[in-house]
Parts: sequence; C-alpha cells; structure tokens
Amino acid sequence: MLRSRLCFDDYFMIQALWAKVRSPDESTQCGCVIVDKRGRPVGQGYNGYPRGVDDDKMPQTRPEKYPPILHSEENAILNAIGDLDGATVYVTGPPCTHCWAHIIQKGIKRVVYGPITTSSKGAYSNARVDNLNSVVRDMLENQDIEVVRWEPNNRLLITKELETIRKLVVTVV
Repeated sequence: MLRSRLCFDDYFMIQALWAKVRSPDESTQCGCVIVDKRGRPVGQGYNGYPRGVDDDKMPQTRPEKYPPILHSEENAILNAIGDLDGATVYVTGPPCTHCWAHIIQKGIKRVVYGPITTSSKGAYSNARVDNLNSVVRDMLENQDIEVVRWEPNNRLLITKELETIRKLVVTVV
C-alpha cells in the first residue's frame, strides 16, 4: 500500500499559504502559486511592493498603500516562467476584479482559492463562488475557467506535517 500523501490541490495551496508569509502588508497577506498544465510550478508571488522598492518607505495604511502594491496573483503572473495557457492558479483568497482580468488574459483555466483570512473579500461576497460580483461574472462568461474553493483533502496529514515543522522550529530556537 502506498503511503498517504497530499493531493496536488493541498500541496500547491500550502505553498501559496507559505508565500503569503513574505508579504510586507501589515493588514492583508496573500500568496499565489501558478502551476502549468503539466503540473509544474512556474510562478509564485505575494502581495507586496515592486522589486527593489524599500518596503519601509512605502505607505502601510489604506487607501494610500493601494496604488503601489502588487497583488499576489499579479506578482505570480509577472514572475512566471513560460506559457500560462491552461495553467492553474492557487491563491490564498478570492481574486479581485483586476486580478481576474489578468487571469483571463493569460489563458489560465483553473483557479483554486483558499479561505478568506482577512477583511478583504476580493470580488466575492460571503466567500462563495456563486456570489461573484456582476463584473467578474460577465468577464468569466464563456471563458471555460474552473473556479474551486479549496477545502483540504488530507487534513490529518497536513496537521501531522505542521506539527513536525513546529517541533523543528522549537528545536532550533
């Protein structure tokens, strides 16, 4: 019998959750991983300021922080290697309307979004796919994009491995 292991949705969503830890934003942290149609990770990003910008000199309050900050999906798309046609995006929260436009434009065919852990709900109300705002619904019409709200498939294994990480961190400290 094969040992228990993570399904791809769990595996890549956990990577997106780790990516969000890099965000300099004090109130909202999001992460994103893009996987090509062959299942290879080709892009990763988190919400943050452009490359080379001193985060400490950037605004940290709303609404001043909005113009210069890049969303995790945007960063992952900009950082991606290769063609994204047919790719899957794993993002820790629902994409906003602007990020949906980028996703559609790149030919991405599957979006797996994680639980909403901040006050920001992106293009959604009540964190449900069927409650997309009307602009996003109109953009997605006839796009053949699968939208999935992530639910962990193997909670027991995830919990076990998180405990292993916790023990390693405690041992090092």
